[in-house]
Amino acid sequence: MEPFQHSSSEIRLSRHRREIIDQHLAEIDPNSASAKRLQRERDEMDKYLKDRQQHWRDMHLLPGESPITRLVLVIEGVK
Repeated sequence: MEPFQHSSSEIRLSRHRREIIDQHLAEIDPNSASAKRLQRERDEMDKYLKDRQQHWRDMHLLPGESPITRLVLVIEGVK
């Protein structure tokens, strides 16, 4: 199954944001608080994109893990 493909503008913006963060990281001391904040921000951005890709695929392409309660009640008959 093909994973969710982000739109070209979303890919472009995330790439641009990563380039900006990497450029700032190259200019500052790697042990500074700012560098740690930027690294955390970059990691969170990557985590968000991966999470978004996974959840989109699960929601739109995979069946649910459990049956819907209403459907079960209709099939069994409500007493």
